[in-house]
Amino acid sequence: MLNGLDLEGPLLSFKHRFTFVARYAELQRHLAHMDYAAAAKSIVSILSEGLAPRSWYAIILTDLIPLIGSSASFSIPDCILLDH
Repeated sequence: MLNGLDLEGPLLSFKHRFTFVARYAELQRHLAHMDYAAAAKSIVSILSEGLAPRSWYAIILTDLIPLIGSSASFSIPDCILLDH
């Protein structure tokens, strides 16, 4: 029934947006449970994988505020370390 229709572009765009929304909801869940190490990993993942639209960067970085003010310690994820 859908033969001949090019749905690949719209479906990929939907999948990308859905993935961002799911990851952002996961980030908010980690923040609500004060699991700051997992929240930090979620933020790094969202930004490094390019899931977030640029218009959301300020919102996501604002979500870092509880992490900065906490006494939680966590290591820098390997995905943001640069190879030299």
